[in-house]
Amino acid sequence: MARVFRLIVFFTLLTGLFGGLVFAQNSSDNSGVYNKTTVTLTGLPNSVLLEKMQKNATAFLSELNAAFAGNREPSVPGSVMNDEGKEILASLWETSPFRSIKTKIIDRIILVRTTRGMKYQLRNIPVYIKDVVSYEKDSESQQAADHSQEISLTFSKTGEIDNISYTLDYTRSDLLKRDTTSLLEFQRRQFVLEFLERLRTAYNRKDTAFLQKVYSDDALIITTKEIRLEKSGDLGIKGQVIVISQKVTKQVYLKSLAEKIFKYNKFINVRFEDIKIVMNLKYPNIYGVNLKQFWNSSNYKDAGYLFLLVDFKNEDAPMIHVRTFQPDSTIKSPGDIIDMGSFNY
Repeated sequence: MARVFRLIVFFTLLTGLFGGLVFAQNSSDNSGVYNKTTVTLTGLPNSVLLEKMQKNATAFLSELNAAFAGNREPSVPGSVMNDEGKEILASLWETSPFRSIKTKIIDRIILVRTTRGMKYQLRNIPVYIKDVVSYEKDSESQQAADHSQEISLTFSKTGEIDNISYTLDYTRSDLLKRDTTSLLEFQRRQFVLEFLERLRTAYNRKDTAFLQKVYSDDALIITTKEIRLEKSGDLGIKGQVIVISQKVTKQVYLKSLAEKIFKYNKFINVRFEDIKIVMNLKYPNIYGVNLKQFWNSSNYKDAGYLFLLVDFKNEDAPMIHVRTFQPDSTIKSPGDIIDMGSFNY
């Protein structure tokens, strides 16, 4: 009987997480014409709190649309969004304005486990990103994908919006792999993915303070790239393309991000796809995360394979101990991709 109850709870969580946007109408085209976005929420027995979240989500998304059309910064009342949320919105807007694509959204509000405790969220809200850098080699579908993103709104216990994140596509992640039958394991994977959403959003909003907190002081950070030898030597003959890896400290990595990348790129859009999550069997608070990273910024664009080793012992302050990145061009076979098995503990 207890097993049946756990399964019912588990599948209820799944329904709440993936049943969103059961009805939505498209807004106008990308011309910037202002349309109000009306949000209708379900899934919360507290009707007073639900109505407040619904009202605030409607006011917030509609103000985004008006600010986008008016080429101005959003002006959101404190009753709709608290100071923490406004700070995140301001930095995201500075990178690139965005607006809601839909004029009507009906969705379930869900309770998720986050790095800041249990929070109510409205997920997978489709938005149009204005300042996307397109390159000549990009296909039309790729350019459209760069403009189209999804965000989540996180609410405080009293119904104000206190966080905005670019969402990950949970349905493509390892969250729902078939052997994830434990409710506890499901919740932990949800927690890991919420952390990844915050990490992705931190890069998009150039949040060096957050990155400073989540990388351990002795983090192992490795970048890999291909170079063409300009002269013959111990590494090979002139003109040969070789793969080299470089290890840098946390301080060097973050300084390079701030002074060479964030400073000279107004627009940054980082996307995570094909996520795989593996728990260390010996140390169950340690998780290895493999994913495909797509980086698009004003002056640079690439794609490659990112591996993170994250310690969740302190769930209020997860810590990244290993970060490796391998560009597509350096991977000749799946065995070349760094993963949890590449390291000794």
